Amino acid sequence: MTTSHLYPKDVQHSDNGSKRRANTDESTVYVAELNGIEMAVAKFVNQHQNHTRPTRLIIFSDCQAAIQAVQNPKRSSGQFVLSAIYNHVRALRSQTPTFDQIPIEIRWIPAHVGVPGNETADVEAKLAATGGVGNGAEQPHPEGSAGRVLLAATAKRRVRRRIKERWAQEWAKERTGKPNQRLVKAPDKKVLRLFESLSKPYTSVLIQMRSMRIALNHFLFKIKAVESDECYCSEGSQTPRHILMQCPLYADLRKTFLDKIRMTDLGDSTDYDAIISHSQATRYVAEFMLQTGLLGQSRHVEIEPEPPQGEGNDPPG
Repeated sequence: MTTSHLYPKDVQHSDNGSKRRANTDESTVYVAELNGIEMAVAKFVNQHQNHTRPTRLIIFSDCQAAIQAVQNPKRSSGQFVLSAIYNHVRALRSQTPTFDQIPIEIRWIPAHVGVPGNETADVEAKLAATGGVGNGAEQPHPEGSAGRVLLAATAKRRVRRRIKERWAQEWAKERTGKPNQRLVKAPDKKVLRLFESLSKPYTSVLIQMRSMRIALNHFLFKIKAVESDECYCSEGSQTPRHILMQCPLYADLRKTFLDKIRMTDLGDSTDYDAIISHSQATRYVAEFMLQTGLLGQSRHVEIEPEPPQGEGNDPPG
């Protein structure tokens, strides 16, 4: 976890007070840095209002993006914090005739190099990120006024996470599609990698294999399209697993198929689930099934040449 800190400092008063930051669900590091700058400027303005009259403000930050945003705020995100910073500066300008004589500087400081104030802020930020500060609850802003506002990017990330969580919950409760649930414990983009390099016919065959909704007797018998689920070899039910890994009628095809599997990082594995879940092996699975001629709707599909070495060879995750 990368953390950072900011603190105000002037010639009459040195403040190494730390800034507590909500976890990444509440804000981004960038906005937390801007909030720290805003709090420092607000404290400086308050000291002027209380007639402390410090003569210089130096703010240290290890976030270059935040520093650049304050220097050029027009096109930066986090406008609600940047606006608060400049409102403080305008307030200071209005109450101080000699405002131009008050230096306000923001200096970059490297992170995690043993600077005491920086390390203290780092500890506080980690406490906030791990739930040490109200478990992400809104914290008071005693000096600043920007408060807690979510960036659009943060809000979108939260929505995406909640959608993914709900998707996983619905997936777990689903009573149909058990073959897919066996292969995919929870919805994940990695599954899409299985199909990235496959043509539409190959993709169709693979989806049928993985879902077991395929024109083999095992499924056809379930929908009462045939009288028996038995394979033509009479050695078991005609399932995708049986055809691919066991049926003696396709022993020669299987030898060629397994030789290709050995060229992948699966090696000598005969694990059916692993094979139909491997991004390179899936091409050989579809090819094998098409060569059997069992899938009537795919009998005229031509066997495709293999892609150049290195394409589609990585297992999904």
